[in-house]
Amino acid sequence: TSMELLTERRIYSDIIFFSQQLDSLHVTISLPDSIPVEGLPVMIVLGGLEIGRESLKYIPTQGQNIVIAYQYPYQPKYWYDKSKITQIPAIQEAAMKVPAQVVALADWARRQSWSDKNRLSVLGYSFGAFFVPAIYHLADQHQLKLGPGVMAYGGVDMYAVLMNNLKFMSAVPRIIVAWTAASAIHPLEPALHLPYLKGEFLVISGRTDHQIPENCWQKFQELTP
Repeated sequence: TSMELLTERRIYSDIIFFSQQLDSLHVTISLPDSIPVEGLPVMIVLGGLEIGRESLKYIPTQGQNIVIAYQYPYQPKYWYDKSKITQIPAIQEAAMKVPAQVVALADWARRQSWSDKNRLSVLGYSFGAFFVPAIYHLADQHQLKLGPGVMAYGGVDMYAVLMNNLKFMSAVPRIIVAWTAASAIHPLEPALHLPYLKGEFLVISGRTDHQIPENCWQKFQELTP
């Protein structure tokens, strides 16, 4: 579909990929009107509560770039609202697929005619920032070179982050749910992957962030090479 933004016209394409190993993968690709022969830089965006096509509305000027908005296999709103221990297996199954899905998406994107194969980056915001370290670590293990990345409003220590975001629950259930969920997705813990990152990264944190405790985002910054 054609989209008129504040300063430019874009072409939005909604695509669903199917993989037996990685499940279905939903993305929206935003392209400018014209693409040079050498291709354009590609940015894969992992948003917060707004994901997929909806996350693109936060980028009013996308310029001479290909922007790919990724949609998680599990809705992020369930991490922050009405979390129940019965949802944890579904969260675990979906969350563990995210790094492999994004790496597969990046590999596909760099082989497209519109891609500048040497300028492909992953940008993670809020919920998305937690996945970026694992994505870059996995990409490096598969010899897939990614360009500079952005990690905005993320943190380490998933248990502490979940405890902070489940304040609507009473004390004991909150501890149980936070500990169980953090344990279920421990392989994605940013602190496990940050020390292995290579390249350049922009890390953004908010001093008045109500979702990420200060010690969590400070440690995130310290661990990023």
